[in-house]
Order: sequence, then structure tokens, then C-alpha cells
Amino acid sequence: MIAELVPLDIRTIPPADANKIWEHVRKQDACFDDFSRADGALFCRRLIAPTSVVLEYADSGIVLFEGIVPRLSASIHFFVWDPQVHEAEMVEIGRTACRFAFDKFELHRITALPPDFNGLAYRVATRVGFHYEGTIRETFLFKRKYHDVKILGLLRDDFRRRESERN
Repeated sequence: MIAELVPLDIRTIPPADANKIWEHVRKQDACFDDFSRADGALFCRRLIAPTSVVLEYADSGIVLFEGIVPRLSASIHFFVWDPQVHEAEMVEIGRTACRFAFDKFELHRITALPPDFNGLAYRVATRVGFHYEGTIRETFLFKRKYHDVKILGLLRDDFRRRESERN
């Protein structure tokens, strides 16, 4: 049983708590390109954007939905920093987060964009139900080398169908 995902209003949390989240997140090497890795202000702007929602997973991580267009689409990003959270639990976190976003915003689709070297992110997304849709070539600069980014999509109807098959 996984802990509950709780919506987090990043605008109202104490600065010390926001800094704690940033300290965890910035250590997530594969989540940032060479341009944004050291820029906490840029990351915070993503968190507080009017089209973003942050879900907190205990003290283990966050799920960020950004670019939310209700009844249409959003992008999802996972930041899990607790090494005790295993892949199967991350899949359940992903399912819970997607269920939340599909219900709350009546989304038609959710997009995930893992860089090609992040096999864990790709595996978790596909186990949640995301489908490979394509590749954006050499768009992620990581450790001074350009990497491809995979485009993964999850449609509301596909997700609901998978959910009903699991039950």
C-alpha cells in the first residue's frame, strides 16, 4: 500500500520546506539539463506556474504536472529521492497521480518526456500505461552531451480501460 499523494500549494509552504524540496530535487541528476541544474529559481517558477500542480508523496518525492490545459493535456514529471521507494511503488505513485489529473482536470492526455538515458523513468511510465510515440532528437544537454528525449503519451480512455482490467 502506498502513501497518499497530497496536493501541495508551493506558494504557501514555509521557505524552509520549499528549500528542503529543492535540495532533494536538485540532486536528481537525470531530471535537469546542463542549463537548469543549478537554477533553483527556474525550477520554483515551474512549480508555482498557474498551469502547474504539485503532488507530494510523503517525504519521498513529488509529482509535477505542468502545462495543464483542462479537458485537453498536461505533462508529468516524477521526482522521487528516497532510495527505499522501489520501482513497483513508483508505478503505483504514477497511476495514482494520473488518476488524480484525469479526474481533477478532465484531461484527454498526459505526456511524459524522459531523456533516453533514464531507463527507470521510461520503465515506470510504460508500466503506468504510457505508450511510446516518438523521439525528439538531441534536445537534452546532459553532462555536455546531447541526448534524445522519448515522447510517451497516455490517453484517458486507455488509462481507464487498463484500470478496469486491473480490477
